[in-house]
Amino acid sequence: MSRISGRLLRRLGRRTGTPATPEAADPAGTGAETAVPPHTVREDFPHRHLLRSSEAPDSPVRDLVHDLPADPRRPVVVVDVPPAAAGNLGEELGALLARLREDAPLAVRLVLSGAGAAPGGGTPLAQRLAEAWELTIEAPDAPAVLTPGGLLHVAEPATPGGGWWRFAPGTAPEPLGIRLPAPRWQRALARVPLGPIGACVARPVPAGLLLSPAGAAAPLPDEAAYAVAVHPERLSVLLGAPRAEPVPADDLATLLAGLPAESRRTVRLVPVDGRDPVGLAESVCDLLGTEIEVALGLPLPATGDEDGAETVRLVSIEGEFTWPALLTALVCSPTGIDGSRPAPRPVSWDLPASAGTSEGEPPASLRLPSGARAVAVRSGLWCGAAPEPPAEAGNRPADARALRVELDADCLADPAARDRHLRDLAALLADLPPAARTHAELAAPEQADPALITELRRFAIRTGLALATPSHPGRGGTTGTAGTAGTTGPAGTTGTAGTAGTAGTAGSARSASTTNTAGPAGPTGTAPEAKVGMTAPLAGSGVTAGVTKGVQAEARLTGLMTPAIPATPAKPSDALSPATPTAAVAPSIPAAPVS
Repeated sequence: MSRISGRLLRRLGRRTGTPATPEAADPAGTGAETAVPPHTVREDFPHRHLLRSSEAPDSPVRDLVHDLPADPRRPVVVVDVPPAAAGNLGEELGALLARLREDAPLAVRLVLSGAGAAPGGGTPLAQRLAEAWELTIEAPDAPAVLTPGGLLHVAEPATPGGGWWRFAPGTAPEPLGIRLPAPRWQRALARVPLGPIGACVARPVPAGLLLSPAGAAAPLPDEAAYAVAVHPERLSVLLGAPRAEPVPADDLATLLAGLPAESRRTVRLVPVDGRDPVGLAESVCDLLGTEIEVALGLPLPATGDEDGAETVRLVSIEGEFTWPALLTALVCSPTGIDGSRPAPRPVSWDLPASAGTSEGEPPASLRLPSGARAVAVRSGLWCGAAPEPPAEAGNRPADARALRVELDADCLADPAARDRHLRDLAALLADLPPAARTHAELAAPEQADPALITELRRFAIRTGLALATPSHPGRGGTTGTAGTAGTTGPAGTTGTAGTAGTAGTAGSARSASTTNTAGPAGPTGTAPEAKVGMTAPLAGSGVTAGVTKGVQAEARLTGLMTPAIPATPAKPSDALSPATPTAAVAPSIPAAPVS
């Protein structure tokens, strides 16, 4: 990192006004317009600030900074400036620090990768800034990632126990951990040994830990493992990797047994490999003799005005997001002493409240105005006259390619009642988020006669559903069979996401949803809109390594993300992105104004 000359310190110390915009030179005095060279400009949002290139007015980082949580006690400064525009970066940063110092914040969070590192044993840039401006500054010692939801993460700290550091004038740097703000469970994880566990490797990720096969590469920040919502009170253990072998139950049991007791009691399992997780979870329950909560997809953080809720999205084995789960979490139990296993217990679901009533109904179900029940199940939605679906429907694993809407024969037998049930079902489907409707597939009863098939076909056309006929009840099986840990389904393979998996197809927020109050899982919320996910400023060649775009389908996976993480033993060096950090060049340190 560059050191500043005394002359530059004095020059910056005298300046008190707003930084001037570089003017184009016209040495001939002709008045002709010449190209203005790229330079650093500043954009201010309440308690959030972006330093970017003048040539990137529509920088994707701009929207991400705007969406960050605003905390007047800890303003955030994000630096996204390529080398060509860094000539006046020191002046802009100095002016901003002067302005922030007047507000007496608890700390300024500087999102400039490597600003907390000590180059060659020297003084970190963040420490020098803290001393010069008499501010407390929090900065990373390595490439930093801003995850969906606003948590700041350092995947590979420069030193053991490092990551984010707090620098205050006249005091030694204080390590803050790899996540900022620190979840309650972060300190407990410091005692958990990571690395090889059987045939797998345990790695830290923003939401907690990732257990994936040893042959799988470490996840990149634009992949599903970095999209999972970070719960401030509950540790998440992510399972698997796209296109990788399944996680063995023994390895997962070993990892969970090594967690501190408090974290283990509230842990939730989150599949990121596209496989149905219930069979694996039940096998681990037997190995540990305890209940375990499992998410039936990826919990994604709330955005905009969703009031802290999460939405759970299924992911294919290729790592692509598909439909939002209606049944979002289950608690699995070990086999009892009599050899029987209790059915998984719903603890979280997401059904549109406007479609019916949940009062007095079993978990994860609604009574429709027609008297039929609509029940959220792993595979999608079951509709019938009975209070609960049959075991075959209730235990069917999800297929990431299709949200299965299953109609029970009992509610279709009487033509008059059938019309009422179908009308109410259509109203319920209309209240689902667009991604759910796009992936919805109507499954006719196995014994449906031709006349009923004709009517259901017309209903599917009117409501925009695909129709699975009795001879083709699904689209090729599931990605994991219930009761078998980590195995793939016997019929077919999971395909890629459909049109709802492309950016920009998700619709607006929907009506209020019913949620449960049982169990530790938080409430589910409205479906997020699609948005383009981003990569984050990173201390690479020049001031930052630049910002690249990564499309995240349907999940509004907004967040500053690094385009690559440094190699790990499980990730060969030849797999590194060209944007991997090289020699970092930091802005010249601005001095405090001369009194």
